[in-house]
Amino acid sequence: MKVKFLIMAISLLQVFSLTSCSATPSKKVVPKNKPRVVTLRPDSVAYSFLGKTMSDALFTPDKVNCYSLIPKETTTPDDVVIEPHFVRDTLIAKLDAKAIGVIQFLLLSNKENYKEDSLKVKSPYYPVLEFEFIKKKVIVHVLVSMSDYSWTVVYDDKKQFNWNFSDKDAVIRFCELFTKKQK
Repeated sequence: MKVKFLIMAISLLQVFSLTSCSATPSKKVVPKNKPRVVTLRPDSVAYSFLGKTMSDALFTPDKVNCYSLIPKETTTPDDVVIEPHFVRDTLIAKLDAKAIGVIQFLLLSNKENYKEDSLKVKSPYYPVLEFEFIKKKVIVHVLVSMSDYSWTVVYDDKKQFNWNFSDKDAVIRFCELFTKKQK
C-alpha cells in the first residue's frame, strides 16, 4: 500500500512538473528603451535674463541647427546676417537630443554664465558658431566666440546679451566637435 502511494505521489509530481513547465509563458522580446533625454529647465537666474519666450525656445526646442559664421564687411541680399559684420556660412550639423542637452547644460542652465566676469579677455569678439534654436515660429540664436570666451543670445534680430562662459575648457571642447566637422 505504501509502495503504491509512493509511486502514485511520484507520478503526480512528474505530471505537475511537466504541466507547469509547459504552462510557463514564453519569454517576450522586449525592445530596448530609447535613451532617456533629460530636459533641463532654467533656474531663476537664467529665467530672469531669458524670459518666458526665449526660455521656451531654448529649453524645449523642436530642433537645433549649428551653422558656421564668417566675418563679412559688406553683405549681399543673399547673406543671412546674424550680427553686424557676421553672416551665416554653412550648416554644420543638426543637433540630436544629447547634443542639445549638452549645450543647454554648458551654457544655458549654468547660472555662472550669467555673471559679469571680473577678468576681461583682451581678444576680439569673433563668433564662429551659431546654434539656431527653433520652437514653432520662435527662433533664438546662440552665438559662441571662442576667442574671447563669450556667448551671445540674439532674438528678434537684436542682441539680447553677451556673457563670458564659466567653464571655458568644456565649452571649447564641445564647440570644437563642430568646428572640426567643417574642415
